[in-house]
Amino acid sequence: MINEGENVLSKLNDANDAKKKSEGNQTGEEKEPHKNLVALLISAYTVVVLFFGAYCLISIWPTTPEELASNATSTVTLRGTEYSFSLGSETLVILVMIIAGAIGACVFSLYAVAHHLGRLHDFQVRWTAWYFLRPFIGAGLAMIFYFLIRGGVLTVGTSLQNLNLIVVAGLSGLVGMFSEQALRKTRDVADTIFGSIPRNEEETARSTSSDKPKEEAKAPN
Repeated sequence: MINEGENVLSKLNDANDAKKKSEGNQTGEEKEPHKNLVALLISAYTVVVLFFGAYCLISIWPTTPEELASNATSTVTLRGTEYSFSLGSETLVILVMIIAGAIGACVFSLYAVAHHLGRLHDFQVRWTAWYFLRPFIGAGLAMIFYFLIRGGVLTVGTSLQNLNLIVVAGLSGLVGMFSEQALRKTRDVADTIFGSIPRNEEETARSTSSDKPKEEAKAPN
C-alpha cells in the first residue's frame, strides 16, 4: 500500500511538473513576439539616429585640413539642402565630438541588441530606456571629454592648431561605444580633483539606501 501511494504521488508530481513546464513554454512563446517587437523598434530608432548623425558629421566635416588649422570661421552647408550657417573652428571640433560620441553609442546599441537577442537569447525589455538614452549619454560624455582634454586635465592633444580632427572623432566614438569605461575614467578624474569617498562612508551610503541587499543590474554588453 505504501509503495502504491508513493507511485501515485510520484505520478502526480510528474504531471504537475509537466504542466508547469508547458505553461512556462507558452508564456515564453507569448513574450517572445513582444521582445522581438521592442528589439525591432530599438534597432529602427538607433539606425535612424546613426544615419542622421553620420549625415550631420559629413556635412560639417572640413573639406581641407587648412579650414581647421586656420582657426577661422567657416560656412557649413547641409548636404542636399540650401541651409547654411557659420561655425568657428572650436565649435566645429565640439560638434564633431558630440556627433561622433552619439554614433559610437549607436554602434554599440545595435551590437548589444543583436548579441543579446540572437546569440545569448536573454534580451530584456526593461533595458529599453537604456537603449533609447544611450546616444545622448555618448554625446554628453564625448563633450565632457573634450572639455577635459582642452583644459589639460586629460593629456591627449596639444593646441587647436595641432589637433588632429580624425583622432578626436575616433576618440569620441570610443567614448560613445564604451560609456561605462568612460564614466569610470571621469570618476577617477573627479576623485583626483575632489578627493575620493572613504570606503566606509561609501559602504554606509549603499547600506542605508536599502534595507536588503539587491543584485546589481548590469547593462547589456
